Amino acid sequence: SESATAPPPVLKVLPVIRHLGAYAGPERIRFRFDALVTEPDLRLTYLPAWKRLVAGRAVAGAMSAISALNGEPGIAHKTLLTDTLKTAWGFDGFVLSDCDTFPALLTTWKWAASAAQGAAAALLSGGDINCGPGYATLANATRLRYVSKAAVRAAARRALRMRMRVGALQPPQTDPWRVNAAPLSSVGGAANGAVSDRIVAGGTVLLLHTPGSLPIYHPTATTRPPLAFRTKNATTTTAKAATAASTFRIALIGPSADDPRVQAHTYHGTPRRWVTLREALVEELRGHAAVSVSYAPGCAINSQNTSGF
Repeated sequence: SESATAPPPVLKVLPVIRHLGAYAGPERIRFRFDALVTEPDLRLTYLPAWKRLVAGRAVAGAMSAISALNGEPGIAHKTLLTDTLKTAWGFDGFVLSDCDTFPALLTTWKWAASAAQGAAAALLSGGDINCGPGYATLANATRLRYVSKAAVRAAARRALRMRMRVGALQPPQTDPWRVNAAPLSSVGGAANGAVSDRIVAGGTVLLLHTPGSLPIYHPTATTRPPLAFRTKNATTTTAKAATAASTFRIALIGPSADDPRVQAHTYHGTPRRWVTLREALVEELRGHAAVSVSYAPGCAINSQNTSGF
């Protein structure tokens, strides 16, 4: 029988991490931002986490950066994508670009004189998949001998091999994950909501705790403490201070606290209900008369206007 530690013949998902490697530039200029990072800083600060994931075979795909690194665009960064990731680390998964990054090769970075040259440069640098129409010119690039058909086939193999791992190239009825999948009606249900609650609670880090402020609690409350903020090393003194407090006032400040759009980025799903941080906090505290929430949007995002205070 198959070992309990062996992966199933068909994987449910393929983990992909982004963006390789020193990608954290200003969001609004990410398509033209050039991160200047020294070699020691890159090796000691930015790449160790990536290297560990690759060594542990924890990722199937890696996404190149939108911006550039030391003058070399992320989508065509051969040093990172091929020399480091694939050759030095032995990564055998696929590399894909982020969406809409290909045009910058021609317009912003002047990396190639034509789309065919740009596609060849990106592929030869280590990019197996392009998110967008950029690689549509690869057929012309092979005719012009900018890139060999063998190189195109190698990239296609890496991509197709991973599609096979998730059963994308076999009949749906032979995929155990599809056959045994929960019905679509269960999405967003109570069970899934409970899982989301555990994920959020387990992934939340409390950076500063003033003794007596958490958990929010009132001694006359007949229900559970309203907020599930818990500290592993909560002291008796802290608990007594929380119990002794007669009222709690919470100040919620920030333009994103009552804006559902911050949850709806370019990869969001459609929940049964959009809930902002303000709505969730008020709802959680409903029925606890000793707790009040005051909200102010403060300044707008990317604005010096402070009229919201």
